[in-house]
Amino acid sequence: ISACLVGSEMCIRDSYQRYINAADDMGDRPGTVDCYHQMGELDAAVGDHHGALAWHQRALELAEQLGQPRLRAEAHRQLGRTHLALGDTDAARDAFRQSGRIGEETPDAQVILSSKLGLAEAELQAGQLAAAEQIYRECRTMAREARDQADMIKGLTGLATIARRRGDYDDAAHLFAQARDIAASTGNQAAELDCLLELGITAQEGPARAEAADHYQRALDLAEKMRDSLKAADLCRRLGNLHSDFGTRMNWYRRAAETYETVGHRLAATDTWLQIGQVAARYDLDEAARCCRRALDLTGDGEVSARTVAINLELAQCARKAGDHRSAWRAWQNAAQHADVLQRDELTAVTAREGGLISQLTGDPARARDLHWQALNLADRLGDTDTVIASCRDLGRLARWQGG
Repeated sequence: ISACLVGSEMCIRDSYQRYINAADDMGDRPGTVDCYHQMGELDAAVGDHHGALAWHQRALELAEQLGQPRLRAEAHRQLGRTHLALGDTDAARDAFRQSGRIGEETPDAQVILSSKLGLAEAELQAGQLAAAEQIYRECRTMAREARDQADMIKGLTGLATIARRRGDYDDAAHLFAQARDIAASTGNQAAELDCLLELGITAQEGPARAEAADHYQRALDLAEKMRDSLKAADLCRRLGNLHSDFGTRMNWYRRAAETYETVGHRLAATDTWLQIGQVAARYDLDEAARCCRRALDLTGDGEVSARTVAINLELAQCARKAGDHRSAWRAWQNAAQHADVLQRDELTAVTAREGGLISQLTGDPARARDLHWQALNLADRLGDTDTVIASCRDLGRLARWQGG
């Protein structure tokens, strides 16, 4: 998996596939189940959760044939995790409960505990905080009795997340710090890194915002020590978000974007370059346009998405503000074409508004009026108050301009 994230994904896939092909001759069918899960994790690592679901389902089918309880339980647990990634909390609950039932029948305390932790996460994602809290407390007790430090950390971080959701930042920070101390004392660097990140988020959201940078910096130092480039890039973004100084913020964002590119995480790199462009637009339109063009270069050939609409709109706005109305119109046309293909009213509304502004500046008040009205009507239907207000203001300015 680590090699996948630094650009060796195809090599790893080929290795696992060759093992799968040879498994029957070797007689290692449990090893094949594990390879199916590894292939699923490769898909999940690049955001293909539907692909991951298919691999974990294959693993479950083979585990059922083998009749090995632990393999069956693990397959259900992996399916539960993937359903959570897809946002299907009902399917995730069913998968974790099935895993838990296997643990009860065996009996296997480790399977029961891991299944309960998954179920708690599903309840948390579904917004059922009371149910999640009860299960996490049970997990913490079970982990303490079993002296299972890794699952104790998971129970504590779950309870900390619930406390943060409820706005109890002091309790959340205390629980995350407890989990971090256990992770550090047991040499669990991955968990320690996650806890430091969560402490930073908690500080940033709560009253101790000044402490967030220290937590993030300590997490970044550990991520770099572990050579976890994805976590390092995410932490660079977070550190950039904390800074009000333009130059410092831009340096952190560039570092994040370049790291994402280095490890081949194209979508994250694209989003980061767009974010840099949006920040730069307040101070340096040329730099903003360069960043947005870099983001556009990273999108796939022929990609039509909300992302490409946003990038082209940002390019149009930069060109309009710089007085380059021809370039603004070309970028806007690209955004409008993509929004039309996607048929998403929220994208069409903001695109129409920008088109109205450019049309007014290029001397076409009739088209400007039509586009402003389109933006207003769509935004009103969507309940997008900001765009409604902006479109009303644009129509008022247009009327004054024509009257003057």
